[in-house]
Amino acid sequence: MLDEAALLTALERHWQYAGKDEDVAHEIHHRDAVLEFPQSGERFEGVQSSKEWRRQYPAEGQLPHPSDHPPPPPR
Repeated sequence: MLDEAALLTALERHWQYAGKDEDVAHEIHHRDAVLEFPQSGERFEGVQSSKEWRRQYPAEGQLPHPSDHPPPPPR
């Protein structure tokens, strides 16, 4: 388990490379990760197959960074 600082570093590295370098972006995924789309029934088992899927359908633009949208104040 990663501590908060290490987790944030890993996420920032993922966001930095997503859509640009899928080998680096997928470092965050476990080798047995599953990417599943229930609405279409598609299922990709293992990080290698999800990485290949992402190469065929790359993300366009940039993902927003969580700090761009701070959480709402507590109720």
